[in-house]
Amino acid sequence: MLLSVISSGALKGFVSVCPRWNGINRETPLKACESVYEDDELDQLRQELRIWSGEEHSNVLSISFTGYQVPRGIYFLNRSMPALTITNKSIEFNKACHDRLDNCEWVEMLYHPILQAVVLREGSPDHTNSFRWVTDRGKNVVSTSTGWSLNYRQIGDGVNLVTNSSSEWSEWLTPEYSKENRCFTIGKIELGDKAVGDAYTCQIEIEYMDIEAQEGQKFAFWTQGAVDNTWDKGNIWNGKLVSLNAVPLNGVYKYTHTEYITEKNVGQKIFDLGFRCDYWANGKFRYRCVKVEKGAVATE
Repeated sequence: MLLSVISSGALKGFVSVCPRWNGINRETPLKACESVYEDDELDQLRQELRIWSGEEHSNVLSISFTGYQVPRGIYFLNRSMPALTITNKSIEFNKACHDRLDNCEWVEMLYHPILQAVVLREGSPDHTNSFRWVTDRGKNVVSTSTGWSLNYRQIGDGVNLVTNSSSEWSEWLTPEYSKENRCFTIGKIELGDKAVGDAYTCQIEIEYMDIEAQEGQKFAFWTQGAVDNTWDKGNIWNGKLVSLNAVPLNGVYKYTHTEYITEKNVGQKIFDLGFRCDYWANGKFRYRCVKVEKGAVATE
């Protein structure tokens, strides 16, 4: 493992990191970053961070923003904007990232633990911390063991509001035979501030293998989940995104559904997203690419 930190210039304090590092914790890059700053520089840097986050006011005594509005960041997103997805298992980059770096094969990732910023620049196979960000199959995924995670991730044109999402297939899930109401929770949807009439679109890919129903029983498979850790509030996704009663099932299916916020949902915060399985005799399923975004149009 080669730990190096940039000591001067526009990238001062950025640490060259490798997504496959093992045996380090958050303190390791932080101490490396702090080592290139004088005490007064660190104090100034932390003060600027507090101002950016709203924890502290700047030296501006008065300023008027009468008539101004603060638009949501999602309105400024487009396909030409570089974006990355960070989960606890992988880091994924959209096509715009590759275009900005002329579709190079090797890249180096720089991380500033104080600014909480990531810089990606072209690397080389000779550099210890460089890595290929495109597999032999052309997939732009980098596996990682860092344990990094974010609640809100940029995917495509929107902000993915569901946790634990990945473009990789999940493990196979197998409901128990003779079980009714066998449930699997796969993520939580955090919608944030919302108003009556706001639209939210959910999409998911599911692969079924040899699904069969118990003889004489009513097979069922649909989406359901708790709301704010209770089951009596009515999850807007219950039975809407997926609802199946026919077997046998095999193959990969993609589901998309849009729901609109009602007065009942405005105060609700966290929606569990999961599956309920009734009277499965055989078979299994897995999922990937779970996405929930604001708006009535699903983006890739």
